[in-house]
Amino acid sequence: MSVFKLPAWVIKEIDKRRRNFLWGKGTDRGTGIPLLAWDRVCLPKDLGGLGVMNLRMMNISLMLKWLWLLVAKPSSQWSTIVRLLISSRNNTAPLTWNTLGSFFWKDLLSLRHIFTIATTAKVEDGKKTLFWYANWGAGHQFFFSNSTKPLNPKLTVYKALSNPAEVSPRPWQFHIHLAFSLLHSSLIANSSDSVVWNWNSTGLFSVKSAYHSLVFAGKTRFAGHALWKVKVPPTIKIFSVLLFHNRILTQDALLKRNIPFEEGCALCKQNLLETADHLFCHCSFSVELWNRVRGFFPTQIPSILQDVQTVMVQAFDRHNSNCAIILTTIWALWLERNNRIFKREERGVNSILHWLLMQHSLFEKAC
Repeated sequence: MSVFKLPAWVIKEIDKRRRNFLWGKGTDRGTGIPLLAWDRVCLPKDLGGLGVMNLRMMNISLMLKWLWLLVAKPSSQWSTIVRLLISSRNNTAPLTWNTLGSFFWKDLLSLRHIFTIATTAKVEDGKKTLFWYANWGAGHQFFFSNSTKPLNPKLTVYKALSNPAEVSPRPWQFHIHLAFSLLHSSLIANSSDSVVWNWNSTGLFSVKSAYHSLVFAGKTRFAGHALWKVKVPPTIKIFSVLLFHNRILTQDALLKRNIPFEEGCALCKQNLLETADHLFCHCSFSVELWNRVRGFFPTQIPSILQDVQTVMVQAFDRHNSNCAIILTTIWALWLERNNRIFKREERGVNSILHWLLMQHSLFEKAC
């Protein structure tokens, strides 16, 4: 995974097995019904996902490490061997992107555009920085795809500034002249060029920073990211994420999936279509339990529960010291609902409250 770019079918097969394991397909421990789209499952927790690794993004992140070693550490043993076999026979020379080579080398070349965006060449003497293929100088980047070839692929910044005639000026005349004016007076003799990793404050490459940047690109942070720091077990946290996205299997969800069910609320015995809002907020049994819990935790629990989203936003508030009891109460209601449907066992509000308070105390000590 860190050496070759995984084919799409390999990732698909691995994800299929991971997905079946997560949702319990083919076992007696789960429904086997995927409750959340796999793309969302693989999002980081801060983005509303479950934090399961995105194999494609991790594969790319691991392979970017080799490009970093080639460019940033040309004197390393591995870089020396690759340069001798594929690129140039001089470690002090800039790396040229020869398209001939093994599958491994071609896989690296396919990630070159990502690497160019993620790095900035710190030009000193300009002798190791390729003019066309490096991101250099005040954001100026003359990057070419594999289908487009510059006039001189091996042209360095130093040679370009020393002899502008080697650059074909017409398509990029304005940008090139601007770059010349910015860089011509800034070259430092007897000082070697270096590479800075843009996705890390230290300027050094790390797989973690690469994966984080690739996954977070263009996405907004999940409103309930503080959920994962609440002192409750992971099972309750995952259930809370599913509930926030309205992905739990209440009767309205079963109806959409054409799954047969016995209509009616298992808690209050009303003959109506069960929804998440009714089950956790409007059901008379749930309201009574919330009132009893509010007696022990009078602050930060809404006096009127309008809908599940309101309750979850309240629970996700990192300043709410009682968010754990809110999530535990929701979990207790869900367990009681399932026990009544599947096991035909019922408990009263007092019994559930006693269990809930005991569990909350254990969570506070253990988590």
